[in-house]
Amino acid sequence: MLRSSFYMSAVALVVLLLASCAQIAADNRVKEYEALLNPMVGTATREDIARQFGAPYDRQSVGSIEIWTYRQSFGARGHAYVSPYNQYGTYGTAHSREVYDNLSFTFNSLGILESWRVYVQR
Repeated sequence: MLRSSFYMSAVALVVLLLASCAQIAADNRVKEYEALLNPMVGTATREDIARQFGAPYDRQSVGSIEIWTYRQSFGARGHAYVSPYNQYGTYGTAHSREVYDNLSFTFNSLGILESWRVYVQR
């Protein structure tokens, strides 16, 4: 009993560490975007953003405001779990999800960058 409790604690610790590593990677990526884009707010034009990031994935207009969206995919990340503690035998699950950055720029009627936001999935 003590041995299984030790293993379950070790597994829980590993899962916690892996989850925190993903969050640290996401936070670092957001900080990179902040350092790059915050100085551009109020001064950068649509052409500046297009030179830096290329053509947008999606472009929408709402009144005089234009919103450009970029999506950069880094592939998929998988996870598998196998539990030997099932009364009917071994039980396992697996899933995967895409790792990506979703970046949106909002331009005013003059084509100047008003704001930006990012969603980072790690």
